[in-house]
Amino acid sequence: MPGEFLIARHDGGGRGLLGLGNAERAGRMLAAAGMTVAKAPGGDSSLVLYPAEAVGPAGVGLEVAAAIPPPDGVLALTVPDGRPILVAGALARASLLGAEANPDRAWDLARGSVSEERPLASPAVAVVDDRSRRAARRLLLRSLRKPVDGVVSRTLNRPVSLAISSVLVWTPLTPNVLTVLTFLTAVAASALMASTHFMAGAVVMQFASILDGCDGEVARLRYRSSKLGSWLDTVFDDVSNIVFLVATGYGLRVAYGEGWGTVFLWMGVATGVFALIVLVQTYRRLLSGRVRDSGSLEWSADPDSDPFRRFLAKYLIHFVKRDTFYLCFLVAALAGLPWLIVVWSVVGGGLAALTTLGRQR
Repeated sequence: MPGEFLIARHDGGGRGLLGLGNAERAGRMLAAAGMTVAKAPGGDSSLVLYPAEAVGPAGVGLEVAAAIPPPDGVLALTVPDGRPILVAGALARASLLGAEANPDRAWDLARGSVSEERPLASPAVAVVDDRSRRAARRLLLRSLRKPVDGVVSRTLNRPVSLAISSVLVWTPLTPNVLTVLTFLTAVAASALMASTHFMAGAVVMQFASILDGCDGEVARLRYRSSKLGSWLDTVFDDVSNIVFLVATGYGLRVAYGEGWGTVFLWMGVATGVFALIVLVQTYRRLLSGRVRDSGSLEWSADPDSDPFRRFLAKYLIHFVKRDTFYLCFLVAALAGLPWLIVVWSVVGGGLAALTTLGRQR
Protein backbone atom coordinates (compact mmCIF):
# COMPACT_ATOMS: atom_id res chain seq x y z
CA MET A 1 0.00 0.00 0.00
CA PRO A 2 1.52 3.34 -1.02
CA GLY A 3 2.17 5.56 1.93
CA GLU A 4 3.44 8.73 0.22
CA PHE A 5 2.13 11.11 -2.39
CA LEU A 6 2.95 14.25 -4.34
CA ILE A 7 0.53 16.53 -6.17
CA ALA A 8 1.25 17.29 -9.83
CA ARG A 9 -0.24 20.73 -10.28
CA HIS A 10 0.40 22.02 -13.80
CA ASP A 11 -3.08 21.11 -15.13
CA GLY A 12 -4.82 21.62 -11.82
CA GLY A 13 -4.81 25.39 -11.40
CA GLY A 14 -7.76 27.71 -11.58
CA ARG A 15 -10.44 28.73 -9.17
CA GLY A 16 -11.22 26.74 -6.06
CA LEU A 17 -14.09 24.31 -5.63
CA LEU A 18 -16.39 24.21 -2.59
CA GLY A 19 -13.99 25.98 -0.28
CA LEU A 20 -10.72 24.37 -1.36
CA GLY A 21 -8.28 24.67 -4.24
CA ASN A 22 -7.91 21.52 -6.33
CA ALA A 23 -4.38 20.75 -5.12
CA GLU A 24 -5.32 21.31 -1.47
CA ARG A 25 -8.41 19.11 -1.83
CA ALA A 26 -6.37 16.33 -3.41
CA GLY A 27 -3.78 16.52 -0.63
CA ARG A 28 -6.37 16.42 2.14
CA MET A 29 -8.20 13.55 0.47
CA LEU A 30 -5.06 11.41 0.25
CA ALA A 31 -4.03 12.34 3.79
CA ALA A 32 -7.49 11.31 5.03
CA ALA A 33 -6.90 7.95 3.33
CA GLY A 34 -3.81 7.44 5.51
CA MET A 35 -1.07 8.67 3.19
CA THR A 36 1.65 11.25 3.87
CA VAL A 37 3.28 13.91 1.73
CA ALA A 38 6.61 12.78 0.26
CA LYS A 39 9.61 15.03 0.82
CA ALA A 40 10.84 14.42 -2.73
CA PRO A 41 9.96 12.29 -5.78
CA GLY A 42 12.87 9.96 -5.05
CA GLY A 43 12.68 7.46 -2.21
CA ASP A 44 12.62 3.81 -1.23
CA SER A 45 8.85 3.16 -1.13
CA SER A 46 6.01 3.37 -3.64
CA LEU A 47 4.75 6.84 -4.51
CA VAL A 48 1.47 8.30 -5.77
CA LEU A 49 1.76 11.14 -8.27
CA TYR A 50 -1.69 12.68 -8.18
CA PRO A 51 -2.86 15.21 -10.81
CA ALA A 52 -4.51 18.04 -8.90
CA GLU A 53 -7.34 18.43 -11.40
CA ALA A 54 -8.71 14.93 -10.60
CA VAL A 55 -11.58 15.67 -8.20
CA GLY A 56 -13.77 13.08 -6.55
CA PRO A 57 -15.22 11.98 -3.20
CA ALA A 58 -13.29 10.30 -0.40
CA GLY A 59 -13.58 6.92 -2.13
CA VAL A 60 -11.03 8.06 -4.70
CA GLY A 61 -8.41 8.57 -2.00
CA LEU A 62 -9.14 5.17 -0.47
CA GLU A 63 -8.88 3.44 -3.84
CA VAL A 64 -5.59 5.14 -4.64
CA ALA A 65 -4.16 4.31 -1.22
CA ALA A 66 -5.09 0.64 -1.70
CA ALA A 67 -3.59 0.39 -5.22
CA ILE A 68 -0.60 -1.97 -5.48
CA PRO A 69 1.80 -1.12 -8.33
CA PRO A 70 4.41 -3.44 -9.85
CA PRO A 71 7.60 -2.99 -7.76
CA ASP A 72 9.64 -1.98 -10.79
CA GLY A 73 6.81 -0.37 -12.80
CA VAL A 74 4.15 2.30 -12.75
CA LEU A 75 0.41 1.74 -12.38
CA ALA A 76 -1.84 4.27 -14.13
CA LEU A 77 -5.38 4.77 -12.80
CA THR A 78 -7.12 6.54 -15.66
CA VAL A 79 -9.55 9.41 -15.10
CA PRO A 80 -12.11 10.29 -17.81
CA ASP A 81 -10.86 13.20 -19.97
CA GLY A 82 -7.93 13.87 -17.64
CA ARG A 83 -4.42 12.89 -16.71
CA PRO A 84 -4.14 9.49 -14.98
CA ILE A 85 -3.21 9.01 -11.35
CA LEU A 86 0.21 7.35 -11.31
CA VAL A 87 1.43 4.92 -8.65
CA ALA A 88 5.13 4.18 -8.98
CA GLY A 89 6.55 1.04 -7.38
CA ALA A 90 9.50 1.32 -5.01
CA LEU A 91 12.10 0.23 -7.57
CA ALA A 92 10.61 2.39 -10.32
CA ARG A 93 10.54 5.36 -7.98
CA ALA A 94 14.19 4.95 -7.10
CA SER A 95 15.40 4.46 -10.68
CA LEU A 96 13.09 6.90 -12.49
CA LEU A 97 12.56 9.69 -10.03
CA GLY A 98 15.56 9.59 -7.73
CA ALA A 99 17.24 12.67 -9.20
CA GLU A 100 14.03 14.55 -10.02
CA ALA A 101 13.01 17.40 -7.71
CA ASN A 102 9.82 18.64 -9.37
CA PRO A 103 6.52 16.72 -8.91
CA ASP A 104 5.22 17.83 -12.33
CA ARG A 105 8.38 16.64 -14.07
CA ALA A 106 8.26 13.44 -12.00
CA TRP A 107 4.72 12.82 -13.24
CA ASP A 108 5.90 13.25 -16.86
CA LEU A 109 8.73 10.77 -16.34
CA ALA A 110 6.47 8.23 -14.65
CA ARG A 111 3.83 8.60 -17.37
CA GLY A 112 6.35 7.49 -19.95
CA SER A 113 7.10 4.31 -17.97
CA VAL A 114 3.58 3.01 -17.28
CA SER A 115 3.59 -0.79 -17.17
CA GLU A 116 -0.02 -1.34 -16.11
CA GLU A 117 -3.15 0.68 -16.74
CA ARG A 118 -6.72 0.41 -15.52
CA PRO A 119 -9.64 2.80 -15.07
CA LEU A 120 -10.26 4.38 -11.70
CA ALA A 121 -13.31 2.61 -10.27
CA SER A 122 -14.40 5.52 -8.07
CA PRO A 123 -16.21 8.43 -9.77
CA ALA A 124 -13.93 11.37 -10.55
CA VAL A 125 -13.93 14.44 -12.77
CA ALA A 126 -10.92 16.16 -14.32
CA VAL A 127 -11.51 19.86 -13.58
CA VAL A 128 -10.07 21.72 -16.54
CA ASP A 129 -12.78 24.27 -17.35
CA ASP A 130 -16.01 25.76 -15.99
CA ARG A 131 -18.14 22.91 -17.30
CA SER A 132 -16.06 20.21 -15.62
CA ARG A 133 -15.89 22.32 -12.46
CA ARG A 134 -19.68 22.34 -12.28
CA ALA A 135 -19.74 18.58 -12.86
CA ALA A 136 -17.20 18.04 -10.04
CA ARG A 137 -19.26 20.26 -7.74
CA ARG A 138 -22.36 18.16 -8.39
CA LEU A 139 -20.38 14.96 -7.83
CA LEU A 140 -18.99 16.13 -4.48
CA LEU A 141 -22.35 17.35 -3.20
CA ARG A 142 -24.08 14.15 -4.31
CA SER A 143 -21.51 12.09 -2.41
CA LEU A 144 -22.57 13.78 0.86
CA ARG A 145 -25.93 12.05 0.89
CA LYS A 146 -26.17 9.14 3.34
CA PRO A 147 -27.81 5.74 2.79
CA VAL A 148 -29.44 6.11 6.24
CA ASP A 149 -31.22 9.35 5.26
CA GLY A 150 -34.97 9.09 5.78
CA VAL A 151 -37.56 10.04 3.19
CA VAL A 152 -37.90 13.60 4.48
CA SER A 153 -34.15 14.07 4.62
CA ARG A 154 -33.66 12.79 1.07
CA THR A 155 -36.42 14.91 -0.46
CA LEU A 156 -36.37 18.08 1.68
CA ASN A 157 -33.72 18.49 4.35
CA ARG A 158 -30.65 17.26 2.48
CA PRO A 159 -31.16 19.37 -0.68
CA VAL A 160 -31.56 22.50 1.45
CA SER A 161 -28.65 21.69 3.78
CA LEU A 162 -26.38 20.99 0.79
CA ALA A 163 -27.22 24.39 -0.66
CA ILE A 164 -26.38 26.01 2.70
CA SER A 165 -23.18 23.99 3.12
CA SER A 166 -21.96 24.96 -0.35
CA VAL A 167 -21.92 28.55 0.95
CA LEU A 168 -20.64 27.77 4.46
CA VAL A 169 -17.50 26.03 3.12
CA TRP A 170 -16.25 29.45 2.00
CA THR A 171 -16.56 30.89 5.52
CA PRO A 172 -14.19 30.45 8.50
CA LEU A 173 -16.88 28.52 10.43
CA THR A 174 -15.59 25.11 11.51
CA PRO A 175 -17.80 21.99 11.64
CA ASN A 176 -17.75 22.03 15.45
CA VAL A 177 -18.83 25.68 15.51
CA LEU A 178 -21.71 24.76 13.18
CA THR A 179 -22.68 21.95 15.57
CA VAL A 180 -22.85 24.43 18.45
CA LEU A 181 -24.84 26.93 16.37
CA THR A 182 -27.33 24.20 15.45
CA PHE A 183 -27.72 23.28 19.11
CA LEU A 184 -28.30 26.93 20.08
CA THR A 185 -30.93 27.18 17.33
CA ALA A 186 -32.68 24.15 18.80
CA VAL A 187 -32.52 25.71 22.28
CA ALA A 188 -34.10 28.89 20.88
CA ALA A 189 -36.87 26.77 19.35
CA SER A 190 -37.43 25.09 22.72
CA ALA A 191 -37.70 28.48 24.43
CA LEU A 192 -40.35 29.51 21.90
CA MET A 193 -42.32 26.32 22.58
CA ALA A 194 -42.12 26.85 26.34
CA SER A 195 -43.46 30.39 25.90
CA THR A 196 -46.43 29.03 23.84
CA HIS A 197 -45.17 30.35 20.49
CA PHE A 198 -45.77 26.93 18.98
CA MET A 199 -45.75 27.78 15.27
CA ALA A 200 -42.60 29.87 15.53
CA GLY A 201 -40.90 27.23 17.68
CA ALA A 202 -41.76 24.44 15.24
CA VAL A 203 -40.49 26.48 12.29
CA VAL A 204 -37.20 27.26 14.05
CA MET A 205 -36.79 23.61 15.07
CA GLN A 206 -37.38 22.47 11.49
CA PHE A 207 -34.64 24.87 10.42
CA ALA A 208 -32.37 23.41 13.12
CA SER A 209 -33.15 19.93 11.77
CA ILE A 210 -32.03 21.06 8.31
CA LEU A 211 -28.99 22.91 9.66
CA ASP A 212 -28.04 19.74 11.55
CA GLY A 213 -26.75 18.23 8.32
CA CYS A 214 -24.40 21.11 7.54
CA ASP A 215 -21.69 20.39 10.11
CA GLY A 216 -21.07 16.90 8.73
CA GLU A 217 -21.31 18.07 5.14
CA VAL A 218 -18.79 20.86 5.69
CA ALA A 219 -16.50 18.45 7.57
CA ARG A 220 -16.54 15.97 4.69
CA LEU A 221 -16.07 18.64 2.04
CA ARG A 222 -13.05 20.01 3.90
CA TYR A 223 -11.80 16.59 5.08
CA ARG A 224 -12.03 17.79 8.68
CA SER A 225 -14.12 15.03 10.22
CA SER A 226 -13.14 14.11 13.78
CA LYS A 227 -14.22 11.81 16.57
CA LEU A 228 -14.90 14.82 18.80
CA GLY A 229 -17.09 16.41 16.14
CA SER A 230 -19.09 13.21 15.65
CA TRP A 231 -19.72 12.88 19.38
CA LEU A 232 -20.64 16.56 19.74
CA ASP A 233 -23.17 16.20 16.94
CA THR A 234 -24.68 13.04 18.44
CA VAL A 235 -24.88 14.33 22.03
CA PHE A 236 -26.24 17.77 21.10
CA ASP A 237 -28.90 16.20 18.86
CA ASP A 238 -30.06 13.91 21.65
CA VAL A 239 -30.08 16.64 24.30
CA SER A 240 -31.92 19.09 22.04
CA ASN A 241 -34.60 16.48 21.26
CA ILE A 242 -35.36 15.94 24.94
CA VAL A 243 -35.26 19.65 25.79
CA PHE A 244 -37.61 20.48 22.91
CA LEU A 245 -40.21 17.88 23.88
CA VAL A 246 -40.21 18.73 27.58
CA ALA A 247 -40.40 22.44 26.71
CA THR A 248 -43.35 21.72 24.43
CA GLY A 249 -45.13 19.92 27.26
CA TYR A 250 -44.50 22.88 29.54
CA GLY A 251 -45.79 25.32 26.91
CA LEU A 252 -48.96 23.25 26.50
CA ARG A 253 -49.46 23.30 30.27
CA VAL A 254 -49.27 27.09 30.19
CA ALA A 255 -51.57 27.32 27.17
CA TYR A 256 -54.23 24.82 28.25
CA GLY A 257 -54.02 25.23 32.02
CA GLU A 258 -54.95 22.45 34.43
CA GLY A 259 -56.59 19.32 33.15
CA TRP A 260 -55.42 18.61 29.63
CA GLY A 261 -52.52 20.99 30.03
CA THR A 262 -51.19 18.89 32.90
CA VAL A 263 -51.68 15.72 30.89
CA PHE A 264 -49.69 17.19 28.01
CA LEU A 265 -46.91 18.28 30.37
CA TRP A 266 -46.55 14.76 31.75
CA MET A 267 -46.58 13.37 28.22
CA GLY A 268 -43.61 15.60 27.43
CA VAL A 269 -41.82 14.46 30.58
CA ALA A 270 -42.61 10.80 29.86
CA THR A 271 -41.23 11.20 26.35
CA GLY A 272 -38.00 12.52 27.85
CA VAL A 273 -37.78 9.44 30.09
CA PHE A 274 -38.43 7.11 27.15
CA ALA A 275 -35.76 8.95 25.16
CA LEU A 276 -33.24 8.45 27.96
CA ILE A 277 -33.99 4.71 28.00
CA VAL A 278 -33.34 4.52 24.27
CA LEU A 279 -30.20 6.65 24.58
CA VAL A 280 -28.69 4.40 27.24
CA GLN A 281 -28.96 1.43 24.88
CA THR A 282 -27.84 3.48 21.88
CA TYR A 283 -24.74 4.82 23.59
CA ARG A 284 -23.83 1.38 24.85
CA ARG A 285 -23.87 0.15 21.26
CA LEU A 286 -21.95 3.17 20.02
CA LEU A 287 -19.22 2.62 22.62
CA SER A 288 -19.02 -1.15 22.27
CA GLY A 289 -19.12 -1.09 18.47
CA ARG A 290 -16.85 1.93 18.07
CA VAL A 291 -19.46 3.58 15.86
CA ARG A 292 -19.69 7.38 15.83
CA ASP A 293 -23.00 7.91 14.06
CA SER A 294 -26.13 6.58 15.77
CA GLY A 295 -27.91 6.72 12.42
CA SER A 296 -25.65 3.93 11.15
CA LEU A 297 -26.71 1.50 13.89
CA GLU A 298 -28.85 -1.47 12.86
CA TRP A 299 -31.88 -1.88 15.14
CA SER A 300 -33.54 -4.83 13.44
CA ALA A 301 -35.02 -7.21 15.98
CA ASP A 302 -33.50 -10.63 16.57
CA PRO A 303 -35.04 -13.41 14.42
CA ASP A 304 -36.31 -15.22 17.54
CA SER A 305 -38.11 -12.12 18.90
CA ASP A 306 -41.90 -12.13 19.05
CA PRO A 307 -43.73 -10.84 15.91
CA PHE A 308 -44.78 -7.58 17.60
CA ARG A 309 -41.19 -6.53 18.36
CA ARG A 310 -40.03 -7.57 14.89
CA PHE A 311 -42.77 -5.38 13.42
CA LEU A 312 -41.75 -2.41 15.57
CA ALA A 313 -38.06 -2.79 14.76
CA LYS A 314 -38.76 -3.01 11.03
CA TYR A 315 -41.31 -0.20 10.63
CA LEU A 316 -41.10 2.09 13.67
CA ILE A 317 -37.66 3.37 12.68
CA HIS A 318 -39.19 5.24 9.75
CA PHE A 319 -41.38 7.29 12.11
CA VAL A 320 -38.86 8.14 14.84
CA LYS A 321 -36.14 9.53 12.59
CA ARG A 322 -35.35 13.14 13.46
CA ASP A 323 -36.10 14.47 9.98
CA THR A 324 -39.55 12.83 9.90
CA PHE A 325 -40.88 13.72 13.31
CA TYR A 326 -39.80 17.36 13.22
CA LEU A 327 -41.57 17.86 9.90
CA CYS A 328 -44.67 16.24 11.41
CA PHE A 329 -44.33 18.53 14.44
CA LEU A 330 -44.23 21.53 12.10
CA VAL A 331 -47.39 20.39 10.31
CA ALA A 332 -49.17 19.87 13.65
CA ALA A 333 -48.18 23.33 14.88
CA LEU A 334 -49.19 25.05 11.64
CA ALA A 335 -52.53 23.24 11.82
CA GLY A 336 -53.13 24.70 15.30
CA LEU A 337 -52.79 21.30 16.97
CA PRO A 338 -49.51 21.57 18.93
CA TRP A 339 -50.69 18.97 21.44
CA LEU A 340 -50.25 16.35 18.69
CA ILE A 341 -46.50 16.86 19.14
CA VAL A 342 -46.44 15.34 22.64
CA VAL A 343 -49.04 12.68 21.75
CA TRP A 344 -46.95 11.57 18.76
CA SER A 345 -43.79 11.68 20.87
CA VAL A 346 -45.06 9.74 23.87
CA VAL A 347 -46.48 6.96 21.68
CA GLY A 348 -43.39 6.77 19.45
CA GLY A 349 -41.01 7.12 22.39
CA GLY A 350 -42.78 4.42 24.36
CA LEU A 351 -42.69 1.97 21.45
CA ALA A 352 -39.02 2.80 20.79
CA ALA A 353 -38.16 2.14 24.45
CA LEU A 354 -40.11 -1.13 24.35
CA THR A 355 -38.27 -2.22 21.24
CA THR A 356 -34.78 -1.41 22.51
CA LEU A 357 -35.42 -2.96 25.93
CA GLY A 358 -36.87 -6.05 24.31
CA ARG A 359 -33.76 -6.38 22.18
CA GLN A 360 -31.58 -6.70 25.28
CA ARG A 361 -33.35 -9.85 26.49
